Amino acid sequence: MEGGVEIGYTITFLKSQPITIYNGQKGQDGDSFFSSVDTSNPEYVVFTLTDGTQFTVRYMGIKLTFNTTDIKLGHGNNMDINITAEGSTDFTPDNFFVVTPDGWKNSITKTADPGKEFTLNLTSPADKDSEGEVLVMLDNKQGNTTIGRIKVNSKSTYLLLQNAAAGTLYNKINNRTDLESIVASGSFNKTDWDAIAANRNTLLHLDLENCTYEEGNGEDLIYFTIGSQNIPLKTLRLPQNITKIGETAFALCGDLTEVKLPDGLKEIQDNVFYDCSSLNDITIPKGVESLGNQAFYQCTSLTNITIHDGLKSIGNEAFYDCSALIEIKLPDGLTSIGKEAFYSCSALTSIKLPDDGLTSIGEKAFYNCSTLTSIKLPEGLKIIEKETFYGCTSLTDITIPESIEFIYDSFTGTALNTVTCLAE
Repeated sequence: MEGGVEIGYTITFLKSQPITIYNGQKGQDGDSFFSSVDTSNPEYVVFTLTDGTQFTVRYMGIKLTFNTTDIKLGHGNNMDINITAEGSTDFTPDNFFVVTPDGWKNSITKTADPGKEFTLNLTSPADKDSEGEVLVMLDNKQGNTTIGRIKVNSKSTYLLLQNAAAGTLYNKINNRTDLESIVASGSFNKTDWDAIAANRNTLLHLDLENCTYEEGNGEDLIYFTIGSQNIPLKTLRLPQNITKIGETAFALCGDLTEVKLPDGLKEIQDNVFYDCSSLNDITIPKGVESLGNQAFYQCTSLTNITIHDGLKSIGNEAFYDCSALIEIKLPDGLTSIGKEAFYSCSALTSIKLPDDGLTSIGEKAFYNCSTLTSIKLPEGLKIIEKETFYGCTSLTDITIPESIEFIYDSFTGTALNTVTCLAE
C-alpha cells in the first residue's frame, strides 16, 4: 500500500528469494495480480486472477489457527504470531506458503516437535503506511490445503513494545500525544501510564493484557481527566495483575466497544465506565466482589452482561439507563442491589435473581423496566425498598417470600394481577 492505494503483492518462497508483483509499471496503474479472493464459503477459497483464471483452495482435513488475526505495527516493527497446524504431527516450514502486502517481510520457524506449533514473524515496511491482509497457506503435500488470513496495518502512530522494563514506555512515547494504538508486554509503572494517558485524545486501541503493573493494585490507573468530552478509545485490555479499577477510570469513553478485564480483579469502583455508550458486551470476572455506584451508568448499547460468582454488592445506579439490556443473571452470594441499580432498563425482559444470599433490593432498583414480565424473589430476601418496581407495566404476577420483613410501596405503577404473599 502507498498513500492508501494497493500497489501490488509480495510472494515469499521458503527456498528462494521473494518476488513482488506490482499493479502495472511501478505499481501505479494496470490490473492487480488477483482480481478477487473469495472466502465466503467455509470449505474453500476461490482465487480469481486478472485474466479470469480461477483456482480453488479447499479446506480438507487440516486447519490453521493463530493467536491473533489483527495486527497493528509501527513502521519497521516486527511481531511474532503463534500458529497451530492441525491434521498432522510432522509439518515443517516447507509446508507453508505466505503472501504479504508489498513491503512486508516474514519468516516461519517451527516452535517445537512434533511439527504442529510454528512462529510467523512479520515485519512492517520501514518507511510508509501499509494496510492489507497476510495469507498463510498450509499444504500437506498430499492434496489437502488450508488457508488463514491475518489483517495487518502499519502506521507511524502505532506503538508495539515487547518485554519492556518499567520506564521504557515513557521513554519510547517521548512526549508524543498523537498515538492511535499502543500494545505492550513486560512491566510498566505510573510514569509509563501517564505517558499513555497523555494520548487520550487520539488513542483508539490500548492493550496491556500481557503487562504487569509494578506500583500497586491498579486503583490509580485513571484514564479519564477533568474536562474530557468524548474520549475516542475503542478497545481496552487491562493488565492481569491489577485487582481494582479506580473511580471514573474510563468514564466518557463513548466509542469504547471492547473491554477485557483482568481475571484477578476484585473491585470496580464508582463511575468506572460511566456513559460508555458504545460498549455492548462485558464480562465481570469470577472474584469481583463489588460494582460501584454508576459503574455502567448510561451504557446504552450494553446488550450482554456476564457476571461470574463472587459478586456481593451492586451499587446505586450501577446499570442506570442501560436501555439495550435484555436479560441478566445475577450470581448466588449477591447480598444487595443498590438504589436505582437497573433504573429505566426499558428492554429488560428477564432477570434471574440469586437463589441464595440476597437480603435487600434498593429504592427504584427496577424503576420503569417496562418490559419485565416476571421475576422470582428469592427466599432470604428481607427488604424491598419503595417504588422498586414502579412503572414495570408488563409485570403481572409476583410471589412474596416468607422471609420478607419490609415492603415499602414497592409495586406502585405495575400491572400486577396476582400477588401471592407467603409471609405472615
